[in-house]
Amino acid sequence: MRRGFTIVELLISLLIIALLIGLLAIGFHRLGGTATRTAEAQELAALRTGVVQFQNEFGFLPPLVDDMDPLDRDAARVRYLDPSDPDDFDVLRGATIVDPDADPDMRFSVYSLAYYVMGGLDGAIDGVEGEGFRKPRANGTFERVGGTASEALFRPTGDGGLRYLDSDLTTGRVVLLDRHGNPYRYYRWVNGDEDAEITGIEDINVPAVVGDPTQNPELRDATFAIVSAGRDGLFGDAATEGLPALQNAYGAGLSVDELQRKARQDNVVEVGR
Repeated sequence: MRRGFTIVELLISLLIIALLIGLLAIGFHRLGGTATRTAEAQELAALRTGVVQFQNEFGFLPPLVDDMDPLDRDAARVRYLDPSDPDDFDVLRGATIVDPDADPDMRFSVYSLAYYVMGGLDGAIDGVEGEGFRKPRANGTFERVGGTASEALFRPTGDGGLRYLDSDLTTGRVVLLDRHGNPYRYYRWVNGDEDAEITGIEDINVPAVVGDPTQNPELRDATFAIVSAGRDGLFGDAATEGLPALQNAYGAGLSVDELQRKARQDNVVEVGR
């Protein structure tokens, strides 16, 4: 009668235990990732509610701040794209984008949410020191005196929040970060041609980072979106992020489309109208 295990039996037992531990670790990792993504989605939903609240209160969506050229304090602080203006309409419907891989789609801002939802500007600009703001005008500027001051329309529940990129608060370089420490992107666009009704999905010009209206019916009547880059910190937009950033994350041997697709897999998107 044997009184113990052989070495082979012990090794097999250890191997089985190691495999079980590995499977448990994978399960916990996936569970943690799912929980994190759920929390991110809830945060974006709350942020979208803040944008809708702004629109309901003031009658227009938060303007797009010009991310390409931050404007000085005494000038008009925003690039407010007006669909009634033919040039602005062309930008908002993406008509100025010839090559999606090379021409940046600038129908987004990393500053707008910090300005118009959080009220993170200096009091000399928005009329309120700290978070909050006085009544905004349709051109994106603020009535700095008089009236009722609005409080921040969104409060982060996790890591993240406002970050000032300059010590001089009057530069307007303040962004709203997600729980991974990356700025949210706030997108706006319009659909169809200037003199025609939307006749089909092909007339819907949603920015590629936001999604594909042929796959997501919710995008077919949306007018804005908020996008978090997710854990990898990349939106999957080679024209604005730079191809090297995508290659460093996912490998140099992939095509631009493949790199962008991989980078977009962990994006979290919230759309509104």
